[in-house]
Amino acid sequence: MNKKKNEFGFNFSYSSVSTYKQCPLRFKLHYIDKEPILQNDAMQKGNEVHKMVEELIIDINKNKIITKDLSQYKHKNELQNFLKLEDKRYNKHTIKADYFDSVTEEKIRNIDINTIGMIDRVYKLWDNQGYVLLDYKSGKVRDKSYYYPQLCLYVYLHNQKHPEKKLSFWEIDWLTEESKYFIEKIDYDLVDKYVAEYLKTIEDIENTDTYKHKLTPLCMWCGVLHVCPYQKEALSRFKGIADKKGLDIVTIIRKGLRNRAKVLANKNSMLSQQIKLTNTKPNNLFFYSKIVGTTFVKFDYSLLKVNDTLILEREPNNEFDKNAIAVYFKKSKLGYIRKSIAKDLSHTLDIGKNIKCTIENLTGGAKDKENKGINIKLEMIK
Repeated sequence: MNKKKNEFGFNFSYSSVSTYKQCPLRFKLHYIDKEPILQNDAMQKGNEVHKMVEELIIDINKNKIITKDLSQYKHKNELQNFLKLEDKRYNKHTIKADYFDSVTEEKIRNIDINTIGMIDRVYKLWDNQGYVLLDYKSGKVRDKSYYYPQLCLYVYLHNQKHPEKKLSFWEIDWLTEESKYFIEKIDYDLVDKYVAEYLKTIEDIENTDTYKHKLTPLCMWCGVLHVCPYQKEALSRFKGIADKKGLDIVTIIRKGLRNRAKVLANKNSMLSQQIKLTNTKPNNLFFYSKIVGTTFVKFDYSLLKVNDTLILEREPNNEFDKNAIAVYFKKSKLGYIRKSIAKDLSHTLDIGKNIKCTIENLTGGAKDKENKGINIKLEMIK
């Protein structure tokens, strides 16, 4: 594994690494550029079902009763299937107290591999056979081999944190169908294989300077399709598939753009309030953004590195924006601060306050002109 310090400002996860393997550009837009994601119906349903199941497990462990009035619940079918499986599991326990010895929805962070995993549940199997890692699924049923990479990573994360409760089995419960599940002994050779693959992908991400796009039918379900520079090409290739699946792609893209505008407006509003506070309070404030306009600048990006200090220079006579703030590396202009942020920062600079600007992350670069970018950290200093 590459021991290089992660410089992305976030923890890796099974989802983020899978996204990179599926489409590096999607990974960049989602996890590096922080583009707001439009959740599709399946994603929303999955989040809702998982939250409700967590609430039911907590209620079961508290009241020691595996029944629940679901009349007021959404997704009743999935929750009924969950309770039926729980009832079967409970009845197999000779010592009923063991059934309630379980942990639900645990977030585990492993600093060594800079990874976070959300484990749905760990419980003690009947007749003292060992501990089980259980993952709930609310989507379509797939072959169990599809889930092995995720299960292997979660087994690794759990065992690293809880060696006293080393896992013996893994299990998938599909809540969309009644009594649909599989449980089997953990194949630790498989765990070693998939964890090694996962770490190799992280190493690839840390060492890449390009984020190439991969056009596949899955583009029609991409949460950042509305901002993807290859949107038109994806539609020309795969819109027919979307139509057959009943997806109104045009409406979905418009919805994604509206959601993006709403999220960014909320962020800018909060940022504006924070910046105003710094004009009266001595506390330092920092936040992250990206330089805009880099596409129009000729510059050798190999000269830049993470943590380099950049220079902010006001351009009050800029014909396009009186609040414009240019960003320089030494004497070379790299681009500008976002207009929505410059509106507030310009006043901070004009009254003589110091703003430290450093490179947080570099994306793309000389080998990939199309996707080059500079993510920055802005810190207002007393």
